[in-house]
Amino acid sequence: MNLDRLRLFYYVAKAQSFTHTDIPLSPSALSRQISTLEHELKSVLFHRYPRKLELTDKGHMLFELASKFLVEMENVERFLKDKDSEPKGILRLTAPFGWASSLLFDMLPAYLDKYPQMRLHIKAVDSEPNFSEGKVDLAIFPFLPNAPHLKYKHLYRFHLKLYASKEYIAKHGLPERPEDLDHHKLIAYDQDFSPFRQVGWHLTLGRAPDKPREPFLVVSDLYQAVVKGLGITALAVENPLRIKSDLVEVLPEYDGPDLDIYCIYPDHLVGSRRVQSFIDFLSASVQELIQKI
Repeated sequence: MNLDRLRLFYYVAKAQSFTHTDIPLSPSALSRQISTLEHELKSVLFHRYPRKLELTDKGHMLFELASKFLVEMENVERFLKDKDSEPKGILRLTAPFGWASSLLFDMLPAYLDKYPQMRLHIKAVDSEPNFSEGKVDLAIFPFLPNAPHLKYKHLYRFHLKLYASKEYIAKHGLPERPEDLDHHKLIAYDQDFSPFRQVGWHLTLGRAPDKPREPFLVVSDLYQAVVKGLGITALAVENPLRIKSDLVEVLPEYDGPDLDIYCIYPDHLVGSRRVQSFIDFLSASVQELIQKI
């Protein structure tokens, strides 16, 4: 099978059209290429209608296979380019909103100064990263129980405590016992987001685990919410923004659970200079940060 024709088929199938693709070929030339591919495979791949194309059953099968194959081909090309001594190219990162705005952005200027040929595409999301589509190279996340096949590099064990702003405390007072949290405004992640569920430990502090408090505010960026005086939340002691802030520790005699964070990446990027340079730099930055606490 001709690889170039397979690529053309893939993009035509995505566009469902010969005329609305980004391919620099005329619709008639594309149609001829697809007809040639159909002849080679002895299969009709599209139902052709005046305004659009629809995949046949065999077309759907080929599209699924082509999607996976072309992603793997792109991965191989990126890996071979990665063997250069100097890291260069695009690294696609994903991390939760709060971590992207604190941990990552705090160290990015120094990283990009050290590796000027690197380009970073950062996507902040509060959902588990999806490596299967080939759109993520590296994730900064807790362990993903449904993806043990990925490569994990332990970054650090972060320690959770409770914090509030001075403005909030002046207005609402400082809790003296866990039970006092019943009468305070609590900020938390969405508790349906299982990798970070333990960050909401203050919702059950002093309560039965099956009777959590209802959070006053559910947000992705806990730091920004607490620093604005909106309530009490859990933050990592090692959070760079928390370290630089004047937030007040709440119920300091109570420690929250530890949160293990990993650098996670797929098998085919083992040995990638782009990935390894970022992991090494991030690990060193975290250790340097810890020294300042």
